[in-house]
Amino acid sequence: LVVQGETEAEFRGFYSADNASARDGEQGYRLAFGHAFTDYWASELYGVFGASPGVSLRGESVEWENRFQLTPQGKYWLDSGIMTELSLSTQDGVPSEVALIPLLENQTGRIVTTVNPFLEWQFGSNAESGTTFGYRGRVEYLWHPAVSPAVEFHGEPGEIGDFGPLAGQRHQAGPAIYGVDRLGGRRAFLYSAALLFGLTRDSPDTTVALRLEYEY
Repeated sequence: LVVQGETEAEFRGFYSADNASARDGEQGYRLAFGHAFTDYWASELYGVFGASPGVSLRGESVEWENRFQLTPQGKYWLDSGIMTELSLSTQDGVPSEVALIPLLENQTGRIVTTVNPFLEWQFGSNAESGTTFGYRGRVEYLWHPAVSPAVEFHGEPGEIGDFGPLAGQRHQAGPAIYGVDRLGGRRAFLYSAALLFGLTRDSPDTTVALRLEYEY
């Protein structure tokens, strides 16, 4: 959703643990500041930091995200929007990326189902050709504004036309919790956290994710 005039500060982070040393300790963090300039367009600027196993935490990229609300909330069976992401690498030899992400959501009673498939392309130094496909989704039960349980799904089959064996793809799922504290006027504090479990051989065994957002 896009609320004209709304400004937000956001933090997202994750940490993965795995029996395989090549995946154990993978982590990433994003700090963002954004603003909704119209009743259908919001823009955010991210600083992205990360660490691979055995590598210290460092800045990885600067990301520009634009979110467009396409339909009024609740007018149709499916609420829809679209998001674009431009990620410019700050590391030598690492390609930059651009992504296109449909935003699809349905609410039936207290059940909210969200699906975000995405298409991603690389450019610049050492860029790979082709289009990468992935998805993120959740099913949330609106129990209480401060505490709503959910299940999240995350996956990246790989390059379209060349997904490869399922065991070599990344797919994760697990329980999550969402909440919001309305502070009056435009001000609100939102949070979510998830514990994701790997569903394939090349997925991390467990990943903890945390997201915090302040809107005003």
